[in-house]
Amino acid sequence: MPTAAPYVHKEPPLPVQALVGAVMYGIAWPVIRTFEGLGRGPQLMAKFAYGNNRRIQAANPYRTLVPGPQDVFVMTSPKSGTNWMMQIAHQLIWHGRGEYNHIHDVVPWPDTTAMPGFMSKYAIPIEQATAWQSSPERKRVIKTHFHWEMLPDSTDARGQRNRAGNCCMIPVLSMSAMSRM
Repeated sequence: MPTAAPYVHKEPPLPVQALVGAVMYGIAWPVIRTFEGLGRGPQLMAKFAYGNNRRIQAANPYRTLVPGPQDVFVMTSPKSGTNWMMQIAHQLIWHGRGEYNHIHDVVPWPDTTAMPGFMSKYAIPIEQATAWQSSPERKRVIKTHFHWEMLPDSTDARGQRNRAGNCCMIPVLSMSAMSRM
């Protein structure tokens, strides 16, 4: 019986990356700086955050996920060492022998379904992430940047309600955050 080819994550195409960069640094950054100069930066960012939270809640991929005892969520703020934490968690469940070309080839990131379409192939879909079943610890690492309250609830074998199974919240400060302390 033929086996399925391993998943290979796909970066967004270079023109899309360039366009996103141009919008972020050519339009959004100057607008934010202008609003900051006018003393209206916090209000602008609050409106962005409110709209983004509503969009994400409407497209929350965790609404249908029922986490099991095998699920370990690596839940960090963006740009705070998430990939590093995923690599540590992945190597722990593989006893230091986990192999992959890119971490997103083996660790699902369901958040991408709530992102723009060009991110849809960036990480292995959770349904295709089956390598964990042959790991020594039989645990599945799942990446998320979503807020704790958006993760799914589950009931363990003892009938106790848990949010997100074996959720592994790893607080890591980014270097930029530490420089402001």
